[in-house]
Amino acid sequence: MPRTMVILLFRNGDRLHSGETLFIKRWPPPTMKDLLLQAEQVCRPVIGPARGLYTHDIVRLRSLDEVEPGGIYLLRGFEEFDPPRQFFCHDKPKVPSLRNLMKAKETVKEEEGTNPRQLQGASPHASHYSSQSSSAQRIPQLDSPPWPSLGPVKLPPAPQKWQ
Repeated sequence: MPRTMVILLFRNGDRLHSGETLFIKRWPPPTMKDLLLQAEQVCRPVIGPARGLYTHDIVRLRSLDEVEPGGIYLLRGFEEFDPPRQFFCHDKPKVPSLRNLMKAKETVKEEEGTNPRQLQGASPHASHYSSQSSSAQRIPQLDSPPWPSLGPVKLPPAPQKWQ
């Protein structure tokens, strides 16, 4: 009877990638190539089709027997090795489950300073405000257009002609 499996994939060459969860409904797939095709649908490589899955030790997986349930892998295409920093921040799960993978992703994002739960309720303009903007002083804007309410636009004096 086919089992299900969940693994966490990171895109090689994308430094800001926080991981994608691959849910495999029928484990094991017929071949390693079929697993790579499923992984490619969830987490597209930077260059070309997926060439391989790699462990934390940057060891390429050669067979389906090496894939661990709940494991964390790097998906590589034809680009050079450049794993995202968050790939190395994840610990191996004690018990493979989707809940552990989601906890691990949230933990890494919190360590990076981005909490996905806080961002869901934030307004799209919240990033334009800083802690200083709530005080009485306003942050000066460079090259902002003149507003009619501020009066006529004052142009700088014309420079003297060369003689």
